[in-house]
Amino acid sequence: MLVAFSRKTVRLAMRGAGWGGLAQSVRASSGVCAGSVAADAGEGGGGWEARAQPLAGVTVLELEGLAAAPMAGMVLADFGARVIRIDRPPAAAAQTTGDAGDGDGTGSGSSRAGETDAIDHEPHMGTTLTSRGKESVVLDLKVPKQVEAFKALAQSADVVIEPFRAGVMESLGLGPEVLMGEEVNPRLVYARMTGYGQVGEEATAAGHDINYVAATGLLSCFARALPHPTPPTPPINLLGDMAGGAFSCAFGIVLALHARDAPGGTGAGSIVDANMVSGSAYIGSFLYAMAQAGGYAPSRPGTNLLDSGAPFYDTYQTADGEYMALGAIEPKFFAEAVALLGLDVEPAAQYKAKSWPALRAALTSAFASRTAAEWDAVFAGSDACVSRVVPLNEVVANPPGGRFGDEPQAVMPLPAPTLAARDAAAPPAGHKVRMTLPSRPRRADA
Repeated sequence: MLVAFSRKTVRLAMRGAGWGGLAQSVRASSGVCAGSVAADAGEGGGGWEARAQPLAGVTVLELEGLAAAPMAGMVLADFGARVIRIDRPPAAAAQTTGDAGDGDGTGSGSSRAGETDAIDHEPHMGTTLTSRGKESVVLDLKVPKQVEAFKALAQSADVVIEPFRAGVMESLGLGPEVLMGEEVNPRLVYARMTGYGQVGEEATAAGHDINYVAATGLLSCFARALPHPTPPTPPINLLGDMAGGAFSCAFGIVLALHARDAPGGTGAGSIVDANMVSGSAYIGSFLYAMAQAGGYAPSRPGTNLLDSGAPFYDTYQTADGEYMALGAIEPKFFAEAVALLGLDVEPAAQYKAKSWPALRAALTSAFASRTAAEWDAVFAGSDACVSRVVPLNEVVANPPGGRFGDEPQAVMPLPAPTLAARDAAAPPAGHKVRMTLPSRPRRADA
């Protein structure tokens, strides 16, 4: 079940002489009082019923950012962590669409102060959409007393996620040497989510997903050669922000927690240096290897096996203007695909590049003869590796069961992967289970 990010305010009031003693009081509110510290608490403590919560007991402080850092925080919250987002006061947040109020941000929203996006949308849309299961505390980290409040929260936290460019946290007096020091929390996992990393000439440069992916060489691969050459097309922000950024950051945090807490572990925190250039490059490891082994020609994007160069691995328009995806790489799947398409194609022609123009023309003509729904019915239940390209708006309007939450106000995918206990599919009573493997292979009927 999908649980929306609610508008409850948790006020952390100053007790005694300073911000070190923070007391929580909960009240229903939609506003933030000047000088107060407020939090929007997501109901359900993670928001997903009957799902594994392996990170239960882990507390994360996520400094407000866009795209990568909040996505990493949401992943941790989805699997049981208590994630407290540290928001800037509204006045500071309105100064920029970047990840830091003074334009020192990084990630998918690192514009300078005063700049606006070309698209008219809420500046913190990326933060709001990834707020599931989180709490929120408003702190102005340029105010000394509120810096102390953040340190007080860090004393009992397990993880801090910061999305700023190199040097910003140090300038606020909240760098790892402070927060991981003996006076605050030596067990703290300090995750740094940046575009270019902490060192080098680009460490303090502004950037977006497209820039980070461009730096890896991978963006050059997202181009077509047919029917005519196209410039590289940015893969939205899925490769840099999400895969190379958010998920590498979340994975690094889990590794650091394991290194700290596992039997024989260090007992101490670690600095997780997650940056979108390195993370995206790591995601592309297979492609780099293929290029060096001669299995991919990077100088000719759009002419290779998996980049639309091969006619049996591409999308084709149907009679109603939709598209079908064909991914019949293996000969047996290709043979089934062309048979169901009604084409008389020699199997040997599949991997003869000289035959590809004619094959592409035949496939184009065949797919254009019926609607996507008709082709979907033709290929249903087959091993032809053909599927309809489902429009995103259709998925949002009618989310497939088992993969998406069912709340109509916010259709979001369920957390993945799923985790199940070993006995989740227990054998029937009396069924004997062999617990040791035989020393050598045995016939199934032996």
